Amino acid sequence: MKLGNLLEKRKNLKQRLLSSQREQRIAAITTYRTKNKLVKTSAKSNKNTSLDGKASEAQEAASMGDIQTLFRITRDLTRINSSQFSTVKDEHGKLITKLEDQIIR
Repeated sequence: MKLGNLLEKRKNLKQRLLSSQREQRIAAITTYRTKNKLVKTSAKSNKNTSLDGKASEAQEAASMGDIQTLFRITRDLTRINSSQFSTVKDEHGKLITKLEDQIIR
């Protein structure tokens, strides 16, 4: 089953669980728990499949010597967002905007 469909069904079960009476709540809880477990395992398998695909793509790029693609995949997998400049404040807490002043600081 698609993850989107599972999420929608789980959402509907949660709404039914919250609006149910005491006697029906026990049955609703058990169905919600099973659906929740199914959603989590499906999401994990989708993630693993995606990571395996990216790993094989990176391995193929490395064997071909395609450094640009290899770097892009590595950056995507590590989820590191690089920023060129970070904010620097002076002694009084004001931001220093000029690069020369930041280097001096």
